[in-house]
Parts: sequence; structure tokens; C-alpha cells
Amino acid sequence: MDTNSIADAMLDIQDLPQAYTPSPGAELHSQYLVSQIEQLRDINNTLIEDNRSLRETILSKDRVILQKDQMIHSLLERQMTNPPAQSHPAEPPPPPIFQARSAQPGTSRLRTKDPDVWSGTKSTLPRFLASCRAKFLIEEHNFTNEFIKIGYAGSFLGGPPSDWWHTLFQRYEESQKNGTTPPAELTSFSEFANALTNSYGDPDLTGTMERELRTLRQTSSVSAYAAEFQRIAGFLTAAGWNDRPLLSNFRANLKDNIKNVLVHEKPFPTTLQEMIAASIRIDNREQEKAMDRKVQTHQSGAQGNQSRSHQNGPSRLQITAPPNPTAPTLPLPVTTPLANNDGTTPMELDAFERRVLSDTEKEFRRNNKLCLYCGSPNHRVADCPKVPEKNRFNNRRINFITELPDSDTASTNARAQE
Repeated sequence: MDTNSIADAMLDIQDLPQAYTPSPGAELHSQYLVSQIEQLRDINNTLIEDNRSLRETILSKDRVILQKDQMIHSLLERQMTNPPAQSHPAEPPPPPIFQARSAQPGTSRLRTKDPDVWSGTKSTLPRFLASCRAKFLIEEHNFTNEFIKIGYAGSFLGGPPSDWWHTLFQRYEESQKNGTTPPAELTSFSEFANALTNSYGDPDLTGTMERELRTLRQTSSVSAYAAEFQRIAGFLTAAGWNDRPLLSNFRANLKDNIKNVLVHEKPFPTTLQEMIAASIRIDNREQEKAMDRKVQTHQSGAQGNQSRSHQNGPSRLQITAPPNPTAPTLPLPVTTPLANNDGTTPMELDAFERRVLSDTEKEFRRNNKLCLYCGSPNHRVADCPKVPEKNRFNNRRINFITELPDSDTASTNARAQE
């Protein structure tokens, strides 16, 4: 429902005859409708006002963006047509390590990975600047002047460095409007990198790297240690360190087993790269030896367990016959020995004709203080006259054999049973 429809409805309500007297229910319903219409009118007015203010805000933003785009375009054209004059002749830059070939028309141009957004971490600033310089060198056709390089690097700043970059660019715009000198940070990428390092980088990067080098130790493989060492050495080499102190630090912080083998290296390494290569080669050999020792120890342990199991044999004498699935399983006959004249029960004889007692009979004789050999209450087994003389041991103790043990006492019990 639009605003005009609501207004027409209100006019129709006001034009009702004054003499008309609605019923109480109709009057309440009319009041409710009027209140609802008033609420809808207020909401509609609020939405119209919000829409108007939002549209004005968007239009103002568009005008600002359009002005900045036009200004940047004009600045780039002016920079390309009128390069800034130098007050004194600049020193020729050092020859690059390699010259990027200019792309010919119609051929594909190499594109490299963009650097990661840098948000102010001090330790990663040198990596960010190095990625930008590599991008400028490899894609030289895309970065024809210093201002384009600075703008490209500034677009990959985040966090507080991004605010610093926006403030710097606003100063540049004001200088172009007023015809004043632009900020020195925007004259070349080197000045921009120096200003960024002074503001958000490590003010004593060399000292930080020296402290990291002094605390660095080999804790795992030589390859991992060498990779971290070379990362730190890159900063120190740029600060003036030569190969000799780096070589001494690398060797001193190796593990002792690597250094013990390294002293016998012929010829002995004289450069850092030779020392790293020799240490990695020695570490690889030591790791191979350690793996071989583990394999040999495992194999010898398995063989020793097998030999001990063969020497000891079974822990109990077991006489078993091969199973016959067709033969029925029959219970062994149980024979009860006949009682003696005095009422005692003599010991049973097993398959080897050795005197044995059942567990129940043993418990019964112990509880009633009977002889464990003949069952008489008049004496103990050590004084039993029915025990053969050759089965007595030290005239006091008789060793009754109930099973064949797996220790050296088997031979003694066998002799006692004979």
C-alpha cells in the first residue's frame, strides 16, 4: 500500500457524516484500523527517509571514487610524460644478476605469484620486500616506473601499514593539488622500502639475527639445521659478515656425533657450503647406521626368543595322542583303592606307578592328622614304616611326585621316586 492510498483512506474516513452513529463494535474496529494506518504511515515515512539518506551517501561515495580515479589517471600520465628531474646525477645501479628479456609483441609474458599481504609482522618484512623486488624484476614489462612499483607494493599492505600507506597517498594528492613537492617516500621504491622498514620493521635487524644465530642449535637433522642457519646467514652476509665466522658458528653448533666424524673428513671443508654438504652427508650415513642397528637388534631378539623356547621345552610333560574325530570319547575309569585292615586307604598308583593322592583325600588326611602315605593316625608320613627305604630323603622328608615340573628339581624328584 503506497502513501497516496493511505491518504485517500484517511480522507474517506474524515468525510463520513457527523450524524452517523456506528455501533460500539464497529466503532472499536474503526479505531483499531485508524491506529494501524497511523503506524503504517510512520513506518513508511521512516523507510522513505532512510532510503533518501542512503542514496545520498552512495552518490557522495561514487563522486569521491570517481574524483580519485581521475586524479590517479592524471598523475600517472603526468609522471610518464614528465619524469621528476634529479638535482644531482645518480650513481649507476649495480648490474643485475640477470637481464630480463623484453617480451616481443604477440608473445606470452611471464607472470609470477603475488606477494602475501603484509600486516606488520617485523620478521616477515624482508621477505615481503624481496617478493616485491622479484616481481618487479621478472615482470619488468608491467612495472615501467617507480610510482607503479610503489602503488603495487602499497596495495598489498594490511593492518596498520595499510593506514600508513593511505595517509602517505593523501599527502601525495595534496601536493599535486597545491603544486608542492611530493613526499620523499614516493620518489622511488627504495625510499618507500626504507620508510616502511623504519616505521614497522626491526630497527636492529642485524642484532636480532646475530642473537638468533648464537642460540641456534642442531636438534633434529642437519638438513633442517642448515636451512634455518642459511636463512639467518642471508641477513648477516648483507650486513658484512664473511664466510669464516659463519663456518665456525655452523660447525660449533652441530651435534657431537657429527663433529666427531667431521674431524676425519678429507679434505676438510674450508667454506660454509662445503661444511654444510659434508655435514648432511655424514648425518645421512649416521641415520642409515642407526636404522640398520634397529633392524639387527630386532632380528637377534626374535632369534633369541625362539632358541630359548626350544631349549626350555614345554613347562609340563604332556602325553597326547593325535585326535581321532571318529572315535568316541570315553571317560577314564575311576578306581577306588581298597582299605587296609586298620581302615586306612593306601595311595593310588598312576600310569608311571607313582603313588598319588586325590586332592580330596589329601585334604581329608591333613584335616584329620593322618599319614599322607598310608592314612594311619598313629604317625606322620616322615615316620611311616610302609614307605620304602629308598624313597626316604634325609631320613625325614619324602617328596611325592604328582606332576613333572619344568625346573631342575625334575631330576631330583625322579631320583626320589625310583
